[in-house]
Amino acid sequence: MSSSVPTRSLSLVPFLAADAVLLATALLIAWRTPDELTGGALLGVIVCTGLGAIIAVLPFVLNDAHAREAALAERQHELVELVTTSTANASRWGTQWASAATGLEDAATLASRSIAAAERLPSVFQEKVEALTIRLEQAELGAQARETRVSGQDAEFAAKAEQMSAAATKLEQLLAGCDRMEAGLRESLREQHAAFAATLAEFPVAAARAQSQREALDERLASAPAQFEARVERAATEAEERLSATTVAITTRLNELEATLATLMERIANVSLPVPAAAPEPVLTPAPVAVPVPAPVVSVPSAAVVAAPVVEQAPEPVIESASEPEVVSAPVIVAPVSQPDLTLAPAPSPVAAPAPVTAPEPVKPIMDPFYIPNNGYAALADAMDAGE
Repeated sequence: MSSSVPTRSLSLVPFLAADAVLLATALLIAWRTPDELTGGALLGVIVCTGLGAIIAVLPFVLNDAHAREAALAERQHELVELVTTSTANASRWGTQWASAATGLEDAATLASRSIAAAERLPSVFQEKVEALTIRLEQAELGAQARETRVSGQDAEFAAKAEQMSAAATKLEQLLAGCDRMEAGLRESLREQHAAFAATLAEFPVAAARAQSQREALDERLASAPAQFEARVERAATEAEERLSATTVAITTRLNELEATLATLMERIANVSLPVPAAAPEPVLTPAPVAVPVPAPVVSVPSAAVVAAPVVEQAPEPVIESASEPEVVSAPVIVAPVSQPDLTLAPAPSPVAAPAPVTAPEPVKPIMDPFYIPNNGYAALADAMDAGE
């Protein structure tokens, strides 16, 4: 929750100045009134005095309201932070306890089902015993009736009695087996209860272990920024050393280029041009104008070769004189080379063949020292190694 309350309180100077002006106006009205204060003069004095009092009290009221709003906003911000922290902790621990409670509920459901089944066994066995008892009683009644009716069937009744005795014996054995089964079920329920109790006793130990692991993780996270800063400082130091080595290599290469350019300038300065022969004032007819060919741009790329200046000759103009026409060689037009303060000195001797200009050695590409790749200082170090 962000608060929109201004951070600065109202200044008292404008309000006090307005209050002083209103009070001065009231005093001026009272002083200018010759008679008693009545009517408009009294009303003006009352209005000025009331407005002055209101304006004097207004900044204090507004500042107090501002302070209350600021305190309320700060309190709300603290409450929001507390609620956020509590909610996060409660959700985390609630998730853990919910998973544990789910497992316990499943185990408790299974145990309750087993107990309910064990509790229903005696009633079922009792119902079966009662049914068998009723049947035995009915059989005994029938036997007595038969004895009274037929006295000759004693042997048959004895056999039936023996069968009933055997059935009763089997029933007793069945009841004994049921008792043993019930005892086994109760023992298994006790063991399960003991296992549940041991599991519940292990929960505080697991919570303490989780807390210790969390503290260890917090310590590692706290030490991670320092390790990162140390690695960044080490990488920056290595980058500075490599940049220094690259700067030295660039300076050396620039010095070599300057020496090569100076040699080239000296050779160009030694090139001589022919001087036109003296002739009587000829009558010049319009001739094609020699258009100078633009000089080639001398660029020094990473692996380029500096080319020698190209000398272009314009077409010879036609000269007509009063006597025999003779052909006068036109001056050679040399394309200007883009070099500062470069002049071609004419020589009295004929044009000599220009000395061949040897091209300087190809310049090795130089890596930009201010280029930093996207993947950080490691790629910068690899690029610097490749540039060396």
